[in-house]
Amino acid sequence: IKSRIESVRTIDISNLYRRVYKKDIGYIWKSVERLEYVLCQKCGLRFFDPIISGDDGFYNILLKDEWYYLHEGKTEYDYSRKFIEEDDRVLDIGAGRGAFRHYLSEKNYYQGLDLSSKAIELAKKDGANVLPIPIEEFSEENKERFDVVSIFQVIEHISSLDKFMCSAIDCIVKGGLLIVATPDNDGFIKYVSNFCLNLPPHHTLHWNERSLRSMAEKYNLEVLDIYREPVSSVHRQWWYNTMSTTYLNRLLRRDFRMIDYRFTYKIVRLVAKILAQFYKLSGEHKKSFGQSIIMVCRKPDV
Repeated sequence: IKSRIESVRTIDISNLYRRVYKKDIGYIWKSVERLEYVLCQKCGLRFFDPIISGDDGFYNILLKDEWYYLHEGKTEYDYSRKFIEEDDRVLDIGAGRGAFRHYLSEKNYYQGLDLSSKAIELAKKDGANVLPIPIEEFSEENKERFDVVSIFQVIEHISSLDKFMCSAIDCIVKGGLLIVATPDNDGFIKYVSNFCLNLPPHHTLHWNERSLRSMAEKYNLEVLDIYREPVSSVHRQWWYNTMSTTYLNRLLRRDFRMIDYRFTYKIVRLVAKILAQFYKLSGEHKKSFGQSIIMVCRKPDV
């Protein structure tokens, strides 16, 4: 059972990418003019229907300045490594340039997978063991070979989730761990308008704690821990700007839109930036959650 939240025009998403990246992504939509943003009442997952994901050409647009795979210092890396033993074999799906290996012991065997040609190029430069092979193909000859499978900032991009997850879990030894990190769409990012990276064809699935737990239950995984990161120093000003905008929208009874080209939005944003300078003196961000959520699960022993 699903309920409609909002309808988004694909031409508006294309215009947003054209403004931010100076590139045309219109070819991705083909004949699709609208995407319905819906909520699954059973599991809490929010997603865009139909699901249209970016191709290699799209991701190479994002990689034009090489910022997209500069992962050092990410919360999920620091948090996840404490669950990994020294001699564990680690499979990193959606590895980018393989930066996670720098957080592991030299005794760990590290294998990365990524489908972006630019990511593979960066991985080679960095000496990382990253292969351009889909997990669905890789799992056929690597069943139960890894103690830990990490999936960082990937599941929000996936169009065929069931096949992807089954293949990833197949690679884990009995009793091994699955670690998943994804944007927290119960955090402040759900209030951000015109955030193209949280829209298709980049993010097609919007996860939260409820939907992650539901996914773990579906695949018979034991949830060991769920961690919602605090607002990072990098995102602090963004958080205050966003929450100030949200406050003004509610005060003025303006409805939230994922893509907002209304003139009133520009005025609200301008006032919100001024308001945020005073709001941040409160330190309120310390009571809130940040951009990512991390789930650690164990595969059954039998």
